[in-house]
Amino acid sequence: MNFSKLSLLFQLAVMSIFVCGLHFLMLSVSSAAVGEFYYTPFQEYLFLIGTSLAVYGLNKMVAKKSFEQLGFVFLGVMTVKFILAYVFVLPLLDSHSEAYNLEKKLFFLNFILFLGIDVYLTSQILTSSGKKDKKE
Repeated sequence: MNFSKLSLLFQLAVMSIFVCGLHFLMLSVSSAAVGEFYYTPFQEYLFLIGTSLAVYGLNKMVAKKSFEQLGFVFLGVMTVKFILAYVFVLPLLDSHSEAYNLEKKLFFLNFILFLGIDVYLTSQILTSSGKKDKKE
């Protein structure tokens, strides 16, 4: 495995652990019980990390085959990620309980943080692929 690939995956892991820690800190401060939530935090992170890995994998694959198309593919993949997130959180949107409201806020906070992670990883792919192009 390439060191730069390992480095970016390691960065994704570290950022994911940081976001997870923030999530559990907010849960410990709130008065709502996690048992009242529709999704467990594990399910939410499985979804968020899985979609981020899919975005990273697709971007890395496109960067190798057709670097010029990476921006368009990134926009398309992010649109699909938005749609999947909406479908994932749809059961929570109609509820009015305090626990579900907290869960919605935490999910969207984490979703925005993972979008930032996706943008960061894509910019790293662009930077590393751009350096390779300049060397050739």
